[in-house]
Amino acid sequence: MLILNLFDNPLMLLYFVAALLLVITTHEFAHAWVAYHLGDPTPKYQKRLSLNPIRRLDPIGTICLFLVGFGWGKPVMYNPQNLKHGKWDEFLVAMAGPASSIILAFIFAIPYRLVANHGIGGIEGTQFFNFTNLVTELALLIAAFNIIPIPPLDGSKIYYLFIPEDWKLWLERFGTAILFILIFASFFSGYNFFIKIILAITSWFSYLVRVFPAGIF
Repeated sequence: MLILNLFDNPLMLLYFVAALLLVITTHEFAHAWVAYHLGDPTPKYQKRLSLNPIRRLDPIGTICLFLVGFGWGKPVMYNPQNLKHGKWDEFLVAMAGPASSIILAFIFAIPYRLVANHGIGGIEGTQFFNFTNLVTELALLIAAFNIIPIPPLDGSKIYYLFIPEDWKLWLERFGTAILFILIFASFFSGYNFFIKIILAITSWFSYLVRVFPAGIF
């Protein structure tokens, strides 16, 4: 994967930083934008309705991106009590992040699709082509990681629709600890089961944005 070879090429490392800022900014802005338009002014008051990338970076999430290839941005704070349709709107706010990452990946995968699906030459191997591939890969990794159904990740909101409130509170209390235990257990076990799950989801997303349907771009 491109991300694993970054430190061999200083230019690609620079591209990585630029791609990281773009992907995380888009992802977190989508959360804020949807929450605001579903009735919660909190993102506006906290100045999160902004495309300023510096406001989006989470130190630990950024370090994880460099070390293990996936991570997260600074979460958008919102008040569920202000949302118009309760849990369903919470679900929509959560899914806005991964959805925006997949859409961004599809847009930046267009050069790849033009080469792979239509045989258009002249751009493969260029710096532009490498950068668009990096944005695509990074966006898909972040989308895949965030749909894992463990709090505080976005995917946890899927089963929040159906479980009792006390279960939800328990998961929110211990979810972060569970997540880090899984990440470190995977990393140090040599089995890398957690990373393999992320890469499998990423591979499926990659097929959707880079290959299917071949008739588009």
